[in-house]
Amino acid sequence: MDLAPEYMRAFADGAREGTAIAPAMPLRSGDFVAQAVACAGIGTWHFDIATGVTTWDAAASEIFGYAPQPRSLLGLGPVHPEDRALVQEALKKSLQDGRGFNVQFRVVRTDGEVRWVHAASGVARETDGPPRYLAGIVSDVTARRVADEKLRQAEERHRLINQASSDLIYEWDVATGELTWNDTLANHFGYSPDNLTSISEFALLLHPDECTALQEGVAKVLKSDSTQFADTHRLKRGDGSYAEVQTTLHVIRDLDGKPVRVIGNLHDVSQRKKMDAALRESEAVNRSIVEASTDVIKLLDLGGRLLFMNGSGAKALDIDEQGIPLGSLWASLWPRRARSVVREAVATAAAGGVARFSEACPTRLGQNKWWDVVISPVLGSDGTPTKLVAISRDITERKEAAERLAWGASHDHLTALPNRAFFQEALSNSVARSRSSKDNLGLLLFDLDDFKQVNDTLGHDAGDAVLKTFATRIQEAMAGRATIARLGGDEFGALIENVANEDELVGHANAILQRMREPFVHAGRILDCHVTIGAALLSADDESADDLLKNADIALYVAKGSNRGSPTVFRPDHRGAMQQRQTMINLARMAISERRIVPFYQPKVALAEGRVHGFEALLRWRHPREGIQLPATISAAFEDLDVAAAISDQMIDQVISDMRSWLDQGLAFGHVAVNAAAAEFRRDNFAESVLERLERAQVPVKYFQLEVTETVFLGRGAEYVGRALKLLDDAGASIALDDFGTGYASLRHLKQFPVHVIKIDQSFVRNMDTDPDDAAIISAVLNLGRSLDIGVVAEGVEAAAHAQRLRELGCQFGQGFLYSAAVAAADVPVLLRSRWLAEASDAPAS
Repeated sequence: MDLAPEYMRAFADGAREGTAIAPAMPLRSGDFVAQAVACAGIGTWHFDIATGVTTWDAAASEIFGYAPQPRSLLGLGPVHPEDRALVQEALKKSLQDGRGFNVQFRVVRTDGEVRWVHAASGVARETDGPPRYLAGIVSDVTARRVADEKLRQAEERHRLINQASSDLIYEWDVATGELTWNDTLANHFGYSPDNLTSISEFALLLHPDECTALQEGVAKVLKSDSTQFADTHRLKRGDGSYAEVQTTLHVIRDLDGKPVRVIGNLHDVSQRKKMDAALRESEAVNRSIVEASTDVIKLLDLGGRLLFMNGSGAKALDIDEQGIPLGSLWASLWPRRARSVVREAVATAAAGGVARFSEACPTRLGQNKWWDVVISPVLGSDGTPTKLVAISRDITERKEAAERLAWGASHDHLTALPNRAFFQEALSNSVARSRSSKDNLGLLLFDLDDFKQVNDTLGHDAGDAVLKTFATRIQEAMAGRATIARLGGDEFGALIENVANEDELVGHANAILQRMREPFVHAGRILDCHVTIGAALLSADDESADDLLKNADIALYVAKGSNRGSPTVFRPDHRGAMQQRQTMINLARMAISERRIVPFYQPKVALAEGRVHGFEALLRWRHPREGIQLPATISAAFEDLDVAAAISDQMIDQVISDMRSWLDQGLAFGHVAVNAAAAEFRRDNFAESVLERLERAQVPVKYFQLEVTETVFLGRGAEYVGRALKLLDDAGASIALDDFGTGYASLRHLKQFPVHVIKIDQSFVRNMDTDPDDAAIISAVLNLGRSLDIGVVAEGVEAAAHAQRLRELGCQFGQGFLYSAAVAAADVPVLLRSRWLAEASDAPAS
């Protein structure tokens, strides 16, 4: 049978998918077909069903990468292993159905290259017989597959970008009016794309005030040759609110220039508009703040030239706004002595840092003012300085108050004489000079006779008059020859350098006594100003300042006992007078050994509410026969390191035990302050010992407060004080500086040591209603506390008027007999539960 026609028909069947094919076996009647197929780069093949052999032509060989020799169909030759199952299934189905197949698969050439091919087949058979051949074509479709994949990826990227955009993107078919949207329509505006499919529906969402103008604008673009349009308008959201959107659309036209599609983008600028409005409001607020500020606020260029000054700042400098020297170097506006500091600050800020300094500078009218200045850079977007901002705050009042406070810290406010701390430092310096120059140094200590009686019978006014009179007369008598100080209470001292001998020292003492014997009148009464004097001469090379002071003190003690009203010069045999001090020490040792040291607790009260803020633990000891005793009865013991340490240990142990008991009872006692004398710091492990005992008792450190006076910074063991206070501070304990304002170096100590609370000495509180100086000092201390973020407690609150005045001045806490005397630990729970403290501000003075 001639199969040629059927063979050609099989090729034709295999080509019906649109690819031209040619027979794999040369047929005389199909030469032109084979040539055409070869020219198209299409290979041909045929499979003999009876023999199971496949053959292909040279073009197919080029595609497969295998020589054109007969091959078994079952081996599938170059077919990629992952696609063989696909090809086998296609062949199997073709043989079963008697129909051709059409499939794409990969082949692996002998050079290792992988290509995509398209193979199609038809079936050749004898007349009315079974299939005889499969004949078909194969073509290399690698390039097309790569192009299709790139197109698919590009379309996918476009789809994802379109859907991920926060902008509303739409396509408008101009002819049909149909709209399609990205997901932002639902996610951001609250509309389903299926419910907004026409341009007329979209127009309903435009704000009525803008709809017509927008439609006219779009229509104008469509009629013109333009391809783009942009506008801003409002679009209704699904919740009924309007978003302000920025519209941009692009018109796609056909070859005749007729618009066929519009691609649009709507960007929601509502938030940006709000931010712009907020920024404008913020800028307006900032301008208002700058102009309302009483500080002098300036804008400088990086070279330090003045670009701007606020109006209120100009007023503070006595400059009218038209007279602001813009363009001038800022440093040139300062006094010459300060210009180097100003230039250095400008350079620091221009380099990206922040500079601070305090200097005095007169205003345009010559009023000298002190300024606290901060200058910092204004950074650009790249983080580098572009301009400088300088803020100058008038601290004149604070500076003057600090100077007054500093003076008050080293002087006695009543007599205006130096105080004990100042005198002690002067004594140390004088001893050093005397050692160097070999000149004699004399010391006189004065004690006013019967001063307590004057206070008790005639009142504090009379006592103050006696003290001031004594201060004036001793200064007149010495005529600048001595350093004179009020050491405390009615005790004064005079330090005289270059004394020739003991006789000269006694002569000075007698001159003072003579001047003091003159009576004076106060409030219509004649008062006496008699005084007893103890004198000492620095004589031995091994005597220290403490030794000289102790010798004079011993001489004064002897004079008060047997030579009142006359000077007594120290003699070695006077040391017997110290027996009393030893007696005190013995009593203290007895109290320690028999555990008779007990703390009494005086509350510290929040003045505004009358509630207990905390307690101060005050030392008491129980005498076997005379009961509870004040610490003055064993005061000498505090100068003995071992005894003072033992007293402190027993006192702190008992306070910790009491706090543990109160915690177990659930009492909110605030904290307990324990006083520490200078002698206690002579042990280098004082802080560690306290913290260890608190931990052992499981009492949190925050409940413990340590009260110190400035004497701990001046006496022996001062080198240990800083470390001890820092350890306690780091652990969470608070530090209080007691008797503030009566010492010499309190301000310096506030800077050097961790101080959380300052306590105003009761001497200032007592006369604050009658003495403006006392009230001014209290006000200055309170301002200082606020400035340094330090708490302030006023001691000696004994009258409701005191509490009221302290509240008016802004004092938070008070302590004194108005609220309660010191009570035993057993009475503290009763005190805490009592309502009396809450009503103390209304209680009558007692």
